[in-house]
Amino acid sequence: MAASTANVESITALLDNYLSKVGFEVYPLKVGWYNSLLPSTLRLAHPDDCLAVVVLSTPALFEQAFLPFMEERGCQGLSDPIDQCVKRCVSSAVSQCFPGQEVDVRYDYELLPSRKPKFLAQTAAHVSGAAYYYQQSDVKDQPWAEKKMFGVCVHPRFGGWFAIRALLVFGGVTVGSEWCSLLLLTVCHPERAGFSCWRPSTIAGRTGATETSSARSRSTLRNKKTTLQLLLLSGLLC
Repeated sequence: MAASTANVESITALLDNYLSKVGFEVYPLKVGWYNSLLPSTLRLAHPDDCLAVVVLSTPALFEQAFLPFMEERGCQGLSDPIDQCVKRCVSSAVSQCFPGQEVDVRYDYELLPSRKPKFLAQTAAHVSGAAYYYQQSDVKDQPWAEKKMFGVCVHPRFGGWFAIRALLVFGGVTVGSEWCSLLLLTVCHPERAGFSCWRPSTIAGRTGATETSSARSRSTLRNKKTTLQLLLLSGLLC
């Protein structure tokens, strides 16, 4: 089914209402935004206008979800307790919020038969606006010479103290231009859309550590979905 802006907001609101209580955040995106950055071997096998949602865990997960999970299950028979806790939370949210609906759930630890990941978590977080994916090319004066430096995602509120846990693709929900228009308004005229955008700070230091502006972080907290300007910069909208 085609989704209006209201429908997209309804889907994300249902997930957010369920998962925020146990330490998660959710951010919507279009599959095409994600696929446009990747080679064909790593793209999602869904139409470009399909709705997807990235699920992040925050530090609150430990007390709100993980400790209760461990108290209930104990240590016996658990090989990856955090992953199993996350899977139970996310699968429960999907089954209760969207019974009978086609939802392709991919977790960050899952691999395809080819040994490739089921999705590239940092890329998905970046295009959704959940976090900024800093890469070596973002650093103008590189102190590493010819060394290869791996990228890192930075959350506007939690910095590096978060994790990208899952990607949910709603196979029967397509996102139209109405939603894209709202995002463009958010990016180009945030004051008219009621948002306050943030701009990524620069990376400094040999370890790839980031310097976060506290003023920008406070501005971001006014609305957690305001990092969408990076989509415009990447030429990904619609």
